[in-house]
Amino acid sequence: MKVRRLSVVVCAVAAVLAGCGSTPAPSDPTTTVASAPAPSTTGEDCGDTAAAVRAALGGSPEVTGVTVVGQCTSAVVATSLSAGPDGSAAATAICEKAAPIAYAAQDVNTITVKASTGAELAVGIKGASCVASA
Repeated sequence: MKVRRLSVVVCAVAAVLAGCGSTPAPSDPTTTVASAPAPSTTGEDCGDTAAAVRAALGGSPEVTGVTVVGQCTSAVVATSLSAGPDGSAAATAICEKAAPIAYAAQDVNTITVKASTGAELAVGIKGASCVASA
C-alpha cells in the first residue's frame, strides 16, 4: 500500500512540475512567437530630409543623389566626384554645406559623401566639422 501511495505522489509531483515549465511546446497551436520587424532595406520613411538636403545642395552639379538610411540616422550624398585628394576636398565642402539641413532632422547624426565609385570621400558627425576620408 505504501508503495502505491508513493507512486501516486511521485506521478502527481511529476505532472505538476511538467505543467510549470515556462517554454511552450513547439507543437502548441496557441503559441505565438513575437518577432522584431525586419529592417527596411529600401524606402525608409525619413520624412523630407533627403529632399531638403538635396535642395540645399542644388548648386552643386556633382551631387547625383541624396538618401537617408540607417533608420534615418545617416544622410548619404552620392556624387560624380572621383576618389582621391581633389574629390575629397570637394566632398568635404559638400558635407559642410549639407550639415545644417541634415542635422536639423531629428534623427540624422552623420553625413557621408561618396565618390562615383561608391568610395567614401568625406564624413561628418553632428557637432563636429566634416573631414576627408581619403
